Amino acid sequence: MNGAILFTGFMVTLFDLGVIFWTGAHCWQVFVMARLPTKTSSQEILQQQITIRFTQELSLPLILLVLLMHISVVVGQALLLTGGQWSALSLTLFNRLMTQSAFGVCWLVQEVFIVIALLFSTYPLLYKQHAEKASLLLARMNLLTAFALLLVLPLSPQILYADINSAIYAVVIEWLYLIALALWVGGILYLTFVYLPVIEKTAQKEQFAALAALLPRYTSVAQAGMVLLSATGILVAALYQGAWNTFFASVAGRIVILELLALALLIVLSGFYLWYLLPRLMKEYTKYIYITELLSSMEVEERKPIVYAVQARDNERARKLKWLNVRATLRTERLAVQSRWVATTLRCAALPAFAIIVCTAFLFVTLGMANLPAAAIIPPTHSAVSNPTVKPLQVTAKTSDTLFSVTMIVNPDSAGANTFTVSIVDSSGVPPSQVSSVTLRTLMLDMNMGSDIIPLQRSGAGQFHGTGNLYMSGHWQISVLIHTSDGNLHEAVIKFATSS
Repeated sequence: MNGAILFTGFMVTLFDLGVIFWTGAHCWQVFVMARLPTKTSSQEILQQQITIRFTQELSLPLILLVLLMHISVVVGQALLLTGGQWSALSLTLFNRLMTQSAFGVCWLVQEVFIVIALLFSTYPLLYKQHAEKASLLLARMNLLTAFALLLVLPLSPQILYADINSAIYAVVIEWLYLIALALWVGGILYLTFVYLPVIEKTAQKEQFAALAALLPRYTSVAQAGMVLLSATGILVAALYQGAWNTFFASVAGRIVILELLALALLIVLSGFYLWYLLPRLMKEYTKYIYITELLSSMEVEERKPIVYAVQARDNERARKLKWLNVRATLRTERLAVQSRWVATTLRCAALPAFAIIVCTAFLFVTLGMANLPAAAIIPPTHSAVSNPTVKPLQVTAKTSDTLFSVTMIVNPDSAGANTFTVSIVDSSGVPPSQVSSVTLRTLMLDMNMGSDIIPLQRSGAGQFHGTGNLYMSGHWQISVLIHTSDGNLHEAVIKFATSS
C-alpha cells in the first residue's frame, strides 16, 4: 500500500468508527435503556447519568470527528488520483472532483445527513431542560438519522456506474452490514466507553443490580447483530471480491481474510460472554439477592425488642446471623469475580471489533476510492500536453476459448500508477451481458515480483476500468480474467513493455 492509501484508509477508519459508535449508542438508548425497568430511585439516577454522559459529553465530539474525517476523505481521494503527490493538489482539482464526478455527488449526499446529525447532537447542549424531558423522542430521531446516514454511506461511483438491480442489491447488503456493525460492534463500544465507566464509580451493590438488569436486555440486541453481521459479512466479501480463488493473490482479498478472522474472533468472544459468562453471572446474582434479602430480614428481626428473651434462642439467632454474613460475603466475592470477567471480556471484544472497522475502511479505499477514473477529473498539465511521446497502450486479444475479444487500454503505459480500461465483445461483436466481474492479474516478466490482482469496476455495457501499479519499467504480462454468471472463467493473456 502506498502513502495515499494509508492516509485515506486512516481517515475512513476514524470516520466509520465515529458513525458506528454514534449509531450504536442510539440503538442502546432506544432498544435497551428505554426498556429497562427502574425499580429504585438510585437505578433511575444511574440511567440518567449514563444517558447524560453520552448526550452531553461524547455525542457532539463524535459527530465533529465524523464531519472532520469526512472532509479529510476528499483530500484522500484527491491524493489517490494524483498518485500520492501533495504538490499536485489544487483548488482546480478539488473543484473538478466535487462537481464533475460521481464521488462528489455521493459525498454531498452523505454530508447532508452528517450536518443533520450534528444539529441533533447540538440540541441537548443548548436546551438541556427540554432535551431531558424529550430524551426518548430525541434518541429516536437520532436513530432514524443514523440509519439514513448508514443507507447513503454505501453510495460510491462504482455503484452509480452499475445497473439498477446490482446497485440496489449492493446498497441494501452494505446497509444491513453497517446496521449489524452498529448493533453489535457499536453496542460493545458503548458498553466499554460509556456504560461500564459510569457504573464502576457506583457502590458494588448498585453495580450488580445495573449489570443484572441491563445485560439480559442487551443480549437480544447483540444476538441479532451477531447473526446479521455473520450473514451479511460473507455477502459483502463476495460483493467486493468476485473470485474467491484470488483472495490470497490480491491486497483486497487479504484484507477480506483479515476481516473474516477478526469476525471469527469476535464471534468466539461474544459467544463466550453470551452463553457462558452471562448465565453464570445471572445465577450468582440470584443467589446473591436471596442471601442479602434473607440477611436483611434477619437484621430487622434482630432490632425488634423481645420481652421474654431466652438465652438459647438468642444464641441460635446470633449464630444464624453470623452464618448469613459469611454467606453474603462469599456471594459478593463470587459475583464480583463474575462481573470482572464480563467487563474484561467485553473490553477484549472491542479489539476485534475495531479490527473489523479498520478492514472495512481499507477495503472501501482499495476497491472503491482507489479505482475512481482519473482521466475525467485531473486537469491536463502543460507537460502532458507538450509531450506527445506519452501515449496510452491499446492491445486486443482473444480469450483462450475464443468466446470473447478483449481490448485493453493502459494509460499512461509507464512505471507507476496506470489506469486500465477493458472492453469486451463476444464473437458477434456485441458486449456480452453474462459477464459478472473482471479482474486483472499482473506479472513482471523481467523479475520475480509475484503477481498482483487488480479488480475492475463496471463503467458501461462491456466496459470495465480500474487503477493499479506497474512497479517498474520492462516487460509485463496481464491476464484478463472474465467471470461470467454461469460460474465459468475466461482468460485472455496480453504481453507488453512499459516505458520508464
